[in-house]
Amino acid sequence: MIRNGEVVSEESWINDTLAWKTIYIEERGKMYYCPNPYLYEESISLFMKYHYNEKNQEFTVISYENNPNKPDTIPVQINNLTDKSMQWEMIFNKDTLQMDLKKVNPREIDRLRD
Repeated sequence: MIRNGEVVSEESWINDTLAWKTIYIEERGKMYYCPNPYLYEESISLFMKYHYNEKNQEFTVISYENNPNKPDTIPVQINNLTDKSMQWEMIFNKDTLQMDLKKVNPREIDRLRD
């Protein structure tokens, strides 16, 4: 993850709840951004929704973080899309974010922890 042009260190998640290590993309447009790479912690995770327009191939994230009554719609630029990975670029609040996402099978998560 790169925030505002600076690489977010591997240990940042310990003190920075916006140093997301895991993004859970669920059905029905739900997403959870979790800083803890080892387990999901609701108290420090961020809930967002997403919408994918297949016709235009547009992906947007909907954040309720600042104002639950007036959510922020954030366009996500997706690059280098493969079956197992992609890169995201987006602006969240005032931060420019670049993230390399890798698809992980839930069974692989246990192996990665060891």
